[in-house]
Amino acid sequence: MTRKVVLALLITTFLSLLVCVKPNITVDVKASNGYPVHNLNSGLNYTTIQGAIHAPETFDGHTIFVEKGIYIERLYINKSLALIGEDKSNTIVDGGGYGNIVYIMASKVNVTGFAFQNPAPKYSICIAVIGTPSLIRSCMISDNRITSSNETYGIFIQDAPLTTVSYNIITNSCCGVFIGSPRDNNNTINGNIIANNTNGITFQSGYSSLVTDNLITENKVGIHLKPSCNLTLGNVIRSNMISNNQYGIYVDHSTNNSIYHNNFVDNTEQVYDYWWNYSETWPPRSINIWDNSYPSGGNYWNDYNGSDLYYGPYQNETGYDWIGDSPYVIDQNNIDKYPLIHPFVPEVEEIRIAYRNLLVKYGELQEQIGLLNSTYRNLQESTSNLTSTFNSTLDDLRGQINSLNQICISLDQSIIDLQERLGLVNETLITLDNKINNIQNALYILAAPIVVLIVAIIYVATRKPKTSKQQAT
Repeated sequence: MTRKVVLALLITTFLSLLVCVKPNITVDVKASNGYPVHNLNSGLNYTTIQGAIHAPETFDGHTIFVEKGIYIERLYINKSLALIGEDKSNTIVDGGGYGNIVYIMASKVNVTGFAFQNPAPKYSICIAVIGTPSLIRSCMISDNRITSSNETYGIFIQDAPLTTVSYNIITNSCCGVFIGSPRDNNNTINGNIIANNTNGITFQSGYSSLVTDNLITENKVGIHLKPSCNLTLGNVIRSNMISNNQYGIYVDHSTNNSIYHNNFVDNTEQVYDYWWNYSETWPPRSINIWDNSYPSGGNYWNDYNGSDLYYGPYQNETGYDWIGDSPYVIDQNNIDKYPLIHPFVPEVEEIRIAYRNLLVKYGELQEQIGLLNSTYRNLQESTSNLTSTFNSTLDDLRGQINSLNQICISLDQSIIDLQERLGLVNETLITLDNKINNIQNALYILAAPIVVLIVAIIYVATRKPKTSKQQAT
C-alpha cells in the first residue's frame, strides 16, 4: 500500500470523525417573502442581517435566523446574539471586496451556518473577534465556510478569551485562525478543516488554549507558534491531522506547549524552529512537550523508522506496544519519547492505551509478586533462625534447670546435715550446762569451809597478843 493511499485513508477517516461530531442545528421558520432574516425571539423579519442586528427590538440573548441566499453586506455585532444560517453552503455573506466581513465586539456571540467570502483583498478579516481595549468572552464561530485571499485572515481573535472555533472549513487565507493577544487564553479550536492557507493556525501570543481534532493540510505552515511581547506557552495541541504542509509546526520562541496524539504526515519539515539557523543564546530556545507520557504516548510521525520490540515506560520489556522503542528526536531540547508506530485514530488508540495500561499493571503485579516471594523467603529464613535459636535456648534452659535442681538437692542434704549437727551441738550444750551446774554445786559446797577457814585465819591474824605487864600481873 503506497504512502498516498495511506494518507488518503487517514484523511477520509479523520473527515468521517469530524462529520460524526459536528453540530447539527435546525430551525423551523416559515419563509416570509422579501424578509429572509428573522428574529426568532421578537418575531420580526428583516431584509438584511445588519438590519436585524441593529434593530431596537433585538436584545442580548436573541437568535437571528437567516434563510439561504446571498447577502452582500458587512456585519457589526455589538450584542450577545446567536446568528444562524440555514445552510453553510448556500447562506452566503459576501463582503463585496471591502473591509472585514464580520466584526464581533460583544461577548457570547454565536455565528454558525454561513459561507463567508470576498473580504477586502488585502489586510482584512472574514470574521474578527476583537475585544480591544476591553475583553469579550465566550464567543463561538462554528460550522461555517470561510474563504479569503492570500493576504487576508480567516478568523482573527484578539482580547477574546474563551472563544471556540469549531467545525469550520477555512481556506485560501494568509492565516486561517489567528490568536493575537497575551490576554487570549482558554480558547478552543477543534474539528475544523484548515487548508490551502499560508498559515493554518497562528498563535501570536496567548496561553492555555486547546487545538484538537482539526485537519490541517496543504498550508505553507500548519501551526505557527510565534512570539510577540509575551511567550506563546501552555497550549495543548492534540489529535490533529497535520499533513502535506511545508512546515507541520513552525516554532519561534514558544515553550511549554503540550503536543501529542497528532499525525504528522508528509510535511516537508515535520517541525521547524526558526532559531536553528542562529547561534545566539537569546532568546532562549523553544522547549515543548511532545508526548503525553506512558502509556498514553506521543505523536505519529510517518518518517519515523524505529522498531517496536519492547514495551513499558523505559521500553525495556520484551513485547510490542505500538510505541517506538527509540525516541523521535526533533532537536536536543525537543524529543518525542513515545512515538506512535501507527497513525493516531482515537477509537483505536483508546484500545491500545488500555492494553498498555494492562502491560504496566502486569509489570507492577509481577514486581509485587517478586517482592512477596522475597518477603516470604525472608520470613521462612527468619522462622528457621528463630526456631533454631528457640530450641538452642530451650536446651540451655533445661540444662540450667537441671543444674539448679542438683544444687537444690545438695542444699537440701546440707540443710539436713546442718540440722543433725545442730542437734549434736544442742546435746553438747546441755551436757556442758549440766557439768557447769555440777561444778557450781561443788564450788558452793567447797566454798563454805573455805570461807570459815579464811575467817578463822583472819581472826587469828588480827587478834592482839597479851603484853608482859599483863603477863606479870
